[in-house]
Amino acid sequence: MMEARGQRHPTELAQFMGVRLALCSEPSSSATWNDSRAKSLTGDAIISARFMRGDNFTFRRAHKTIVVGNHMPKLNAVTQAIRRRMQMVPFRAVFAPVAGTGMRERLQEKALSAVLAWAIKGTVEWVKRGTSPPVRVRLLTEEYLADEDRFGQWLEECCARDESALERSSDLHRNYGASEMVRGRRVMRCSRVTWSEAGLARRRPW
Repeated sequence: MMEARGQRHPTELAQFMGVRLALCSEPSSSATWNDSRAKSLTGDAIISARFMRGDNFTFRRAHKTIVVGNHMPKLNAVTQAIRRRMQMVPFRAVFAPVAGTGMRERLQEKALSAVLAWAIKGTVEWVKRGTSPPVRVRLLTEEYLADEDRFGQWLEECCARDESALERSSDLHRNYGASEMVRGRRVMRCSRVTWSEAGLARRRPW
């Protein structure tokens, strides 16, 4: 799900067929999300893949994707599609293994039925009311997306919003690129979706 040099082999996608939970671990400190790959592996579009020396086949995603690591990968663009897919969950607690507690035996002998009843009760509540991310998750996600929204930062710092104003798109692109270069960052291409989601409509001068 991260950007890599060269073309990715379709066998990488084949391993997701029929999977219910996909765990991806330890992206590097310089990792950047592969936007199209992340969207395809977390959306409802049909995925095309093949096994080594096999024919192409298609399947639909059936898994939830969790990326675990100490570093949060960079984003090329913060779009509504990305916002719908991202939930940053902080894992602050550290659990060290403790030997000789007998917990496994106690759960199997006495508490197993209670644990099962608790899980079923929680499932019923979830079906009835649904669920929303905890406050801590929402705040961390918003902070992460705000830090990664380079286009939004430029729009806030370098542009004056006026519904009646007109500006050449080439001038806006040039200013955005210069702003990124001053910060020492690689200039990302802004798609039409990026502009429209920011409320900037493209118009013909005639």
